[in-house]
Amino acid sequence: MPLFRLLARFRGLRGSALDPFGYSAERKMERQLIADFERDSAQLLDGLNRQNIGTAVTIASLPQKIRGFGHVKQDSIETFHQARAKLLQNFDADDGVDGYKP
Repeated sequence: MPLFRLLARFRGLRGSALDPFGYSAERKMERQLIADFERDSAQLLDGLNRQNIGTAVTIASLPQKIRGFGHVKQDSIETFHQARAKLLQNFDADDGVDGYKP
C-alpha cells in the first residue's frame, strides 16, 4: 500500500512531459486515436446530410469497440482502422441529393 500512496502523490504528472509512462508506444497510440477521433468528428459534422447520417453515427461509435490491453488492444485497433476506412469511404460517397445540413 505505501507504493500506491506514493504513486497517488504523483498524479499531477499524468499527461505531462514528466509522465514516465506517457512515452510508451501504447500511450502514444492512445493519444493518436483521440486526435483521429476529433478530426473525424469535424469531418463528419462538415459533410453530414440525410443520406449519410447513419454512417456518421456508426463511425462515431467505432472507438467504443476498442478494448483490452497489449496485443488484444492492438488487434481491436487494427479492426477499428479497417472498419473506419471502409465507412469513411461510404460516408464520402453518400453526399446527398438535397443538400440538407442539420
